[in-house]
Amino acid sequence: MLRTLDGLRLLGASDLPAMLELTARNPVVNVFVEYRSRLTRLDPRWLGGEMWGYYADGNLVSACHSAANLVPVEATGEALQAFSARTLSQPRRCATIVGPSTAVEQMWRAIEPRWGAARDYRPGQLHMEISGPPAVASDTAVRRSTSSDLDALYPACVAMYAEEVASHRRSGEGPTSTVPG
Repeated sequence: MLRTLDGLRLLGASDLPAMLELTARNPVVNVFVEYRSRLTRLDPRWLGGEMWGYYADGNLVSACHSAANLVPVEATGEALQAFSARTLSQPRRCATIVGPSTAVEQMWRAIEPRWGAARDYRPGQLHMEISGPPAVASDTAVRRSTSSDLDALYPACVAMYAEEVASHRRSGEGPTSTVPG
């Protein structure tokens, strides 16, 4: 008889259906992790990090995307403790902790003593969604960018990032910011 151990474990391709079930519990809040899960099929090579799962009674009850962003998903208190411990057991790779305020705050309280003060802390960051059809027509000039747009796109991306997080980081230096939402 095969038994699933409870607690934290690294997720892989065989866990994708359970992961998508988990993100579907709150699809707007979990859209980033749901997208990354589908895109990478939970393969660490494509994630640029790891996806951790937390199991209780043999079921996936929480997850955490751990790469450039640390993003808890449907995280229980026990899962947050396990995610924080796992975070501290590895070399630091994330620049932000993003997610529901209570989850981010609990993780940050566990991590901050070792990582130091946050570069930026934004409690109550809004997470907005549209609940009906747009009130204005789409702009027909909006299109997907191509490689020929790179000379204009790159400086715009750097400026947007610098304005959003008040930083000009491009090399990964500096302390982590927490952005609860």
